[in-house]
Amino acid sequence: MFATKKQKKSRGSALIAVMMFAASVSALCLFTLTSSTSTYATARTRLESTKAFYVAEGGVDMLMGNISADHWWPARNTATFPTAGTDGKFESGWLALGAKGGEFKIEVWYQVKNSVPSTFTGTGFPSGFVPFTNLVLTARATDAPAFDRVFTRVIGRYNGTTRWVQTGIEFKNTLYGAAIVSDAAPVTGGGSGKGLAKNQDAVVMDTLNNYVYGGITSNNGVYSASSTAPLTTSNAPTLLAGFSGEVNADLYGTAGEIPDFTQPGAATQLFDFNRFKAAAAAGAGSVYANLDAFCAAMRAANAAGTKLQGIIYVTVDAAVEGGSPKIDTSTSGTGVGAPGINVEGTLIFHFANTGDRFYKMFGTAPLNINAGANDGTFSMTDPATFKTGYPPALPSGKQAWNVDITGAGFKNFAPNDDLPALMFDSGTVDIHYPANICGVMYSPSFMEIENKTNGLQYFNGSIISGGGIYFEGGSGTGAGQIVNFDEATVDRLATFDLRGQSPSIVSYAVGQ
Repeated sequence: MFATKKQKKSRGSALIAVMMFAASVSALCLFTLTSSTSTYATARTRLESTKAFYVAEGGVDMLMGNISADHWWPARNTATFPTAGTDGKFESGWLALGAKGGEFKIEVWYQVKNSVPSTFTGTGFPSGFVPFTNLVLTARATDAPAFDRVFTRVIGRYNGTTRWVQTGIEFKNTLYGAAIVSDAAPVTGGGSGKGLAKNQDAVVMDTLNNYVYGGITSNNGVYSASSTAPLTTSNAPTLLAGFSGEVNADLYGTAGEIPDFTQPGAATQLFDFNRFKAAAAAGAGSVYANLDAFCAAMRAANAAGTKLQGIIYVTVDAAVEGGSPKIDTSTSGTGVGAPGINVEGTLIFHFANTGDRFYKMFGTAPLNINAGANDGTFSMTDPATFKTGYPPALPSGKQAWNVDITGAGFKNFAPNDDLPALMFDSGTVDIHYPANICGVMYSPSFMEIENKTNGLQYFNGSIISGGGIYFEGGSGTGAGQIVNFDEATVDRLATFDLRGQSPSIVSYAVGQ
């Protein structure tokens, strides 16, 4: 049977419709496939970009670990960093991050901060000012110039996709995080009270009117004076008049041992004493050849109603001063008058020809360094009421970072450096009278802090010792001996060769 013309036309229309539908479906499938391929490619690129970022982060972790152990690692390790650029850059090759984990390259510059000219009075930075200058080492194996930060760029690469992480790294204090810190190793010896502290290089509190806020950290034992029973985190609040924090004692030989950077008589211990002397001599303070000269200057300042400012460097020569010299309230010789010692900045005693780390200089006058203006709200049991005079508000000419000591072979101080309030390089400064000291106190040898007048001895910062400490809080109404931890006095401590400090990332950027 043959189809009619009408039937043939109908079939032809249906075929055209089917073919058009098929073509539309094919086009849609092609579009969907193309779109899916594009989406997959975008997702894969995003995933590989993320992986490249993680590879770069792994490179940052590797760098941080190595410069923690040796902050000159990029300069010294020519195998890992074969390339040294004329701009001071040390550059590694491509380093694998595990099996099939991608690879990374590290670029490192050591830099020093540039100071804004003192004549600039505008806001922000002057036109054309460059905040940092790269250091260029002439001898990679031996050069060790002072630097302010390590600037790094780590490039991560995964399947051809790259991302970079850029960091600014500065070194900050990580060791001295307690009100009282002693790195002295245990010494065999007996006694109790002061004898126990002196004979064993231990930390001893006499438990009368002693207030410690911020804990105690010691390589040696920490004791009460009445017995050899150790002070602990649990019993310190009971045995002391006030206490907060933890007692971390007997750390010698453990993973928590405090490194010993305290060698009595050494010029370079935790601090470079000669560097401070150079800054004082350059105008950021004063240098006194003996106690008579220092005390005369202090009497004159007291009479004028002022303070000695900046870095005050005083030589105490046993051959000149004799045995057990004393700064008292008399008005001649080594007397400073009734107002006592009043300093804004850093007071340093350099001991010479002592022959004994227990050579003692007595302080029988009030001692005020960056004194906190404690007002009527002050309460010995409430650290929230404590006031601080740190950092001191010094005139520009007395700021340590405003003098140039590079010609004397030392690194210039930086505006954000923390400078100690009181330190001595050997011997013992025996504090007997009322005290108000805000900032770090440091000694590589034995410390005696005795409240002989039953007044107030107030230390707001941190006390760091290398040879044991004896505290005697005094007795009677109103007597007290307070040691309060203030992190702001230690986080950027200007230590020698970055001792006690670890790298910290202070700026961070990511790009591709």
